[in-house]
Amino acid sequence: MLEPVKPANAVKSIESRLVSLVEELAVVRKQTSEVKHSIANFTKDIYFTKNTLEETKYSVEVIKFEIRELTGTIDAIQANLKSILWIIRVISIAALVGVAILADSYFNWIEQFMVFSGKFF
Repeated sequence: MLEPVKPANAVKSIESRLVSLVEELAVVRKQTSEVKHSIANFTKDIYFTKNTLEETKYSVEVIKFEIRELTGTIDAIQANLKSILWIIRVISIAALVGVAILADSYFNWIEQFMVFSGKFF
């Protein structure tokens, strides 16, 4: 058979259990608050990461644009260098022709000088 429970002991037992439950509830509230803060911090981190990724995406687009501009500049420089190379080739050919003409004239002058000087010797 069950023993009868004394009311004073039952009240103390219930009070003790209630105190224990209140303490556990306080711990749960504290943990819930910590979890809320962790979630808030995590959410901030997510938004920060999202903003960072958007800034990085923008930076990549700027870099792509600058690369396209540099490529255009390099192409223009290359075209100018090709033009300069053709000018140098034309000048070189003209210089060679000029040197050949001068050499021919010089040798003709020497030949005439030798013929002229041979008349006196």
